[in-house]
Amino acid sequence: MHDYPPLVSGALQLLFRHFSQRQEVLQAFKQVQLLVTSQDVDNYKQIKQDLDQLRSIVEKSELWVYKGQGPDETMDGVPGENEHKKKEEGHSKSQKPESTSSYNYRVVKEILLRLSKLCVQESASVRKSRKQQQRLLRNMGAHAVVLELLQIPYEKAEDTRMQEIMKLAHEFLQNFCAGNQQNQALLHKHINLFLNPGILEAVTMQHIFMNNFQLCSEINERVVQHFVHCIETHGRNVQYIKFLQTIVKAEGKFIKKCQDMVMAELVNAGEDVLVFYNDRASFQTLVQMMRSERDRMDENSPLMYHIHLVELLAVCTEGKNVYTEIKCNSLLPL
Repeated sequence: MHDYPPLVSGALQLLFRHFSQRQEVLQAFKQVQLLVTSQDVDNYKQIKQDLDQLRSIVEKSELWVYKGQGPDETMDGVPGENEHKKKEEGHSKSQKPESTSSYNYRVVKEILLRLSKLCVQESASVRKSRKQQQRLLRNMGAHAVVLELLQIPYEKAEDTRMQEIMKLAHEFLQNFCAGNQQNQALLHKHINLFLNPGILEAVTMQHIFMNNFQLCSEINERVVQHFVHCIETHGRNVQYIKFLQTIVKAEGKFIKKCQDMVMAELVNAGEDVLVFYNDRASFQTLVQMMRSERDRMDENSPLMYHIHLVELLAVCTEGKNVYTEIKCNSLLPL
């Protein structure tokens, strides 16, 4: 037998499979999800139908996504000047049937809303994760299809419908991993997709790491540097600070490694990031902002950025971290 290598290889593969099949069966059983109620069955059928349709639409995105190549080229919802005139002239005529492009935008939006709604149960005061449905969506690969959707190129400045779809796609991913560490771990494999200056991406990153001690403990220094750099180059947005707050404390435990990394990057960043209003002239500006109802209500106002920055420094020093206490005292002496 040894004179015929393909036969030897096949025999060895068969032996390996024979000895590993018990483990394979046990692993397969762990992935089995029983659909106990009629509602579970209905959800499964609806998800399957939605994902099949969404997958097909995403694969054909080049055929329907708006491409602004000229002043008169339009899409539904983003009309050019000539298109406005045509609409006024033909207002009395019968309405045209829905175009393929418009249909796809509408269907993708409806699917994302349905999938997102499955993940969480919201009431007036409580927002609860629906673990069973999150697991079903995971087992059916819903996240993979939505991640493909996020990578579709489009005219960011003009295509308002696609902007809305991208917002809904991020909201689905945020709900998909809300309070679900397995789903967080799945999305964590794709965090490079979210390492850009986008605010939607920053919020999604926050949800991937939120209250997950293991993922926060394993975070790469490059990720921390990315968000501090975003503040330096793209403005002092509260969402960047909120992500940094998320990774220094998880499951009620402080993560010294993350505290040290965040503090080091903040110190290196300097005045572009650190705004404390602690000199006489700027302190009056702070007082005025505190008196302004608009500044207090606006989530992205300079006042809210300052408040979240101070909170970030505070959480970086908790848990008896001497290094960050010293650094914090040098930045903001009390």
